[in-house]
Amino acid sequence: MTRLIRPLVVILIFFAALAGLATLLGPIEPLRDVPVVGEKWTHWRAHKDEFDTLFIGTSRTFRGVMPSIFDQLTAGAGVPTRSYNFGVDAMFPPEDAYVAEALLRDPPRNLRWVFIEQGLFISGFEGRPPTSVRTIYWHDWTRTRLCLRETLWPKKRGVKWSKWFEPDDEKPSPASNALTHLHVFLLKALNIGRGSSAWSRVVFNTPSNAGFLGLAADGFEPSSGDGVMRGHELERYEREYAERVKTPTRVVPLRPYSLESFERQLRFARKAGARTIFIVAPTTGELSGHPAPELGVPTFDFRDLVKFPELFAKEHRTDIAHMNAKGAELYTRRLAEKFIELAKTQPPTTR
Repeated sequence: MTRLIRPLVVILIFFAALAGLATLLGPIEPLRDVPVVGEKWTHWRAHKDEFDTLFIGTSRTFRGVMPSIFDQLTAGAGVPTRSYNFGVDAMFPPEDAYVAEALLRDPPRNLRWVFIEQGLFISGFEGRPPTSVRTIYWHDWTRTRLCLRETLWPKKRGVKWSKWFEPDDEKPSPASNALTHLHVFLLKALNIGRGSSAWSRVVFNTPSNAGFLGLAADGFEPSSGDGVMRGHELERYEREYAERVKTPTRVVPLRPYSLESFERQLRFARKAGARTIFIVAPTTGELSGHPAPELGVPTFDFRDLVKFPELFAKEHRTDIAHMNAKGAELYTRRLAEKFIELAKTQPPTTR
């Protein structure tokens, strides 16, 4: 028995030490060498004190919210803002919370508002290489532990341990997925892969891609292509649009782990002296997750086809989840409209 316990204790000490090391090293330039994220982070670090409003979210924010239009409208309404779009393609929970904490750990001097877009909590690796820099960088112990719990105890309910080893619809088993998360955490803790982008820039003189900052250097970049839906994409959109006309999007509570991830972002935003607004972007999804009412977070939900018909006109969209350039302008105007109404009722923020 002693022979078994001793190696187990050593393994536990090893992983505890790694968790502590990752916690200590995580805040040190955590985003700089990550593709896309790094370009936005570098610009943010150099100019953050110029901004008082921050948008965080997926491609629906990155490609849909135009700070130049938003700031123009808020200034005209007497509640001026200077905003920055830190939306990133496919930046779902819990990755978005890691980024938000990095941004808010050392916030702008005059930060007042933080907009956080709803995203679906993703703990699997389908379509996301586990050993890519984009996957490794956010796997600190907080996020890894959250993914392990979501994988092994979905919905925060007990599960028979035997089910952890059963694949589901050709996907890896929960146990396999959990081991992959631990492997990625190990890579993160050992700082493996973090320097690959920096090394590429030094050795091959690879320039930073300023395109991710947009023409106005405010983080907004429109969807690629001509912004017109065709063929299968158009058929899919029309089919889902018809479904939403028949059965409107239903408001539901955020899923447990999505809520837990969001609550961490909320705590960091409040500690930074900012107010948080939760955004549900205009998509044809059948469910719309909202944070718990007791959190006291205003929610701007744009999934109502009747209230926001122009946001669902097919000529303003590229697919079921994204707007084209014209749609982004219309979406931003609606977002500013709701924000102005809210901001005029709020007392000044204090740090």
